[in-house]
This record gives sequence, C-alpha cells and structure tokens, in this order.
Amino acid sequence: MAGYAIMQQEFWNQFTLNAGVRYEHNSTYGSEWVPQAGFTWRPFFGNSIKASFSKGFRSPNMRELYITFGPGNKANADLNPESMLNYEVSIGQYFWNNRIHAEVTAFYIDGKNMIQVDPQSGQLENVGKFYNKGIELDADIQVLRNLRFSTNYSFLHTNKEIVAAPKHKWFLESLYTWKNLSVTLNMQSIFGLYVSNLMKSEDYTLLNGRIAYKIGDKKQNITLFIKGENLTNTKYTINDGYPMPGAIAMGGFDFKF
Repeated sequence: MAGYAIMQQEFWNQFTLNAGVRYEHNSTYGSEWVPQAGFTWRPFFGNSIKASFSKGFRSPNMRELYITFGPGNKANADLNPESMLNYEVSIGQYFWNNRIHAEVTAFYIDGKNMIQVDPQSGQLENVGKFYNKGIELDADIQVLRNLRFSTNYSFLHTNKEIVAAPKHKWFLESLYTWKNLSVTLNMQSIFGLYVSNLMKSEDYTLLNGRIAYKIGDKKQNITLFIKGENLTNTKYTINDGYPMPGAIAMGGFDFKF
C-alpha cells in the first residue's frame, strides 16, 4: 500500500517550487519514505534555471523473485529492493527571437542494490552500491517557418558496467512542413551500450523517416502516412541474444474527429 502528497507554488511569476513525498508499505520489505523536491527560477526573459532532488525505490517483481527464464536469467527469492538518490541541475536559454532554445543538464545518481544477472552464475543478484553521473545537451532550432531541427546528446559515466545504459547517445531530427505535407527524418547513434553482464557492448546508428499528408481541417481530418525504420538495415542488439530487425517499412492512417 502507498499514499503520496505533492504541492507546487508560484512566487512573483519568477520562481516555482514543488515538493512531494510518498510513503510505501510492503508486507515483505517493510516501509519506505520516498521524497522529491525541485525549483525553477527565471531570472530574466528567456532564461530558466532548474534543480531537483528525488528518491527512487522499487521492490523486486514476481518474475525476478520466482520465475527463471533459461540458464542466463535465474530467479532469486532473496533479492532486496533497489533504491537511488537522484540530483539534477539545468540551465536553459532562448536565443534569436525565441527561434533557438538550448539547455544543458548535469546529473548525479547514488544507488544501491540494483538487480542484474551475475555473469558467472547466471542468477539475478543485487550489485551493491553504484553511482552514475553525466551531462545532457539539448537544442531546438526553427531555421525557417516550415523547417525545424532538434538534437540532444548525453554522456554517462558509471563506476560499474550497467546493462542497457549507453555511454554516449546522440539524436538528431529534422521536420519539414509544406501545407498539409510533413516530412520527418531522424538519426540516433548509440556507443558503449552493454547488452550483457559479460561486458559485451554495442555501437550502432539508426536512420528513420516518415512522410505524412493530412486531409481535412484541424478539428476533423485523416492523416495518411508511410514510415521507415532502420533504413540503413543496421545489424544491432539491445538485449543479448535477441537481434533487432533490419529495415522496416509500414503505412497507415489516423482519424481525428
């Protein structure tokens, strides 16, 4: 059982404060307080400074405790809950008559008892204490009235190799619109992604696209679209032993009424 309370207050149209707390009771693992707090400060036009603190908490689920999937994913009824403390601060700014927005974020995560597969026994175990720290960069640019670019990059440093946590991640997208036609093209690059506890890592880049045409007005319309995923037919894996599909093409339509 759990209950939570949260509040947010605005001061002088310049400072926003929010805070909350959740109390969780588990008949197996006991009780836990899970707090969060943060603020946003807008010292001058187009600028924002944000900071936050939060706690994460998760009990082991039924699959992790009791259900074994093959020799490389053995259940463990003695697992302890995962928990972490997350600290984050960011600065954002608009430029060029609000046509460019850029933001930089730094974060630090202090955690313990994360659940992963032990590479020697193949059994799920708590990995003990760990920390993650890194930086994220975001930018959004309105180049022309009908052409927009957005991009983000993140760098992650961990004191332990963590499955599904890439060291570098870069995303770039362009959106072009002309009357009822829209064309989207995006690319995502991943480097240093550990896909197993045996320190097997993956580097890959994906290219995706979408073309859509809207028939009707804003309130009622039909949008016809075609899209392609992994257009370069890249061979890659996110979960060890389960290769991802190659190039995919699909089409469809959306109704709005």
